[in-house]
Amino acid sequence: MSDDKEDLACEGCGEKFRTEEETIKHEETCPEVIELEASLREKFERAANDQREEQRKERAEEQEKWKNQLKKDKFDNPHLSLISDYLSNNNDILNRTNEHLGWLALMAKVALVMIVLQFFFLFLLFAG
Repeated sequence: MSDDKEDLACEGCGEKFRTEEETIKHEETCPEVIELEASLREKFERAANDQREEQRKERAEEQEKWKNQLKKDKFDNPHLSLISDYLSNNNDILNRTNEHLGWLALMAKVALVMIVLQFFFLFLLFAG
């Protein structure tokens, strides 16, 4: 490195170094830099949690609006209300069914792998 370049300083304590490598080595163990990184990480986590909480609130508000609209529509047109209730209940049933079918599909895959392995071992047994 040439002497005309500025000395590099630690971001935490401000201590100056001649090379970038020395600065990086110092910053790895500098308690002020570690504390700064921890506080930044904490801020990012807080911001992410706030964003998730805001999304949950928005979804809850949308669901509440939907429920209120259904209640209003129930009085305006009872037939549509019955259909939407049926579809809502049917949707819940389908969601539960899909969860169970997912486990069933997993078990079928595991069974298929076990059958293939069983034939493989049988062929090895009779080949030897």
